[in-house]
Amino acid sequence: MSQVQDPLLEQAKTLKRAKDAVYQATYRKAHPTEIITRRAVHYQAHRVKIIAHQVAYAQSHKEKIAAREKVYRDVYPDIIAARMAAWRARHTEEIKAYQEAYRLAHKTETVKYQAVYRKSHLGAHSLRESQRRARKQGNGGSFTSVEWEQLKDTYKQRCAYCGKRTRLTMDHVVPLSKNGLHGSSNIVPACKSCNSKKGIYCPPPFQLALSLQLSGQDNETLRVSTGKL
Repeated sequence: MSQVQDPLLEQAKTLKRAKDAVYQATYRKAHPTEIITRRAVHYQAHRVKIIAHQVAYAQSHKEKIAAREKVYRDVYPDIIAARMAAWRARHTEEIKAYQEAYRLAHKTETVKYQAVYRKSHLGAHSLRESQRRARKQGNGGSFTSVEWEQLKDTYKQRCAYCGKRTRLTMDHVVPLSKNGLHGSSNIVPACKSCNSKKGIYCPPPFQLALSLQLSGQDNETLRVSTGKL
């Protein structure tokens, strides 16, 4: 049989809870250092018990926690990004040491992963490598992935040196090591073979002429110019 609740008693409890909430908020605002110190002391004294409780709670409330975290990420993406950036800035050396230790301990897995990633992200990887080297050289210039795709279309998806229609890599006409600019005026698409043969030397004049004229040539002209196709 359910008990009949006294309206006056419930009202008194509600008023007390409101009064306690105001008191606690006022106290926290007036004594932040004392509260932090007290919590730290309590945590150190009961660390094992607290961690065990947290682990048990996380194991038994996985879906609830995941849903709550997803809502938080959706509502506060900027705050999370800023917090992560600040954390990485404070722990730069630790992150580098961890990454290096992981690579050394998982050499085979790391090599396989990098090979698969490069193969499935050829354009992005090539662009990132060029940007990295350009920053390292301090040559200046700017070249985006969109510009790279447009440049390949300009050359009809052909190598700027041999004219082959094959997988293309990003080549700097004036090499970065020779202070070449990392920009569209100094970049041409090249097959891996031509890119490797050219090395750090600027291409001969006829190759430069081909790279400038290729987009306007038909297949017959291309065959005569390059001896290919």
